[in-house]
Amino acid sequence: MGQDTRQVREQVEEAREQLGDTVAALAYKVNAPRRAKERAAVKLDGAKRRVNGLLGRKGTNDARW
Repeated sequence: MGQDTRQVREQVEEAREQLGDTVAALAYKVNAPRRAKERAAVKLDGAKRRVNGLLGRKGTNDARW
């Protein structure tokens, strides 16, 4: 009986972990506005770095927008 109980508890814990991962993935997928903002921020940072490189500046925050 003890072995069966331990196995059931392990299965329940594994199912909880999988459910947590699934919920996190769905929350990320549903939050399209946040993903769009993150993507835009990455692209803007890359553009600033390229401009700073063309202007011969070293820092990423040197560009004056």
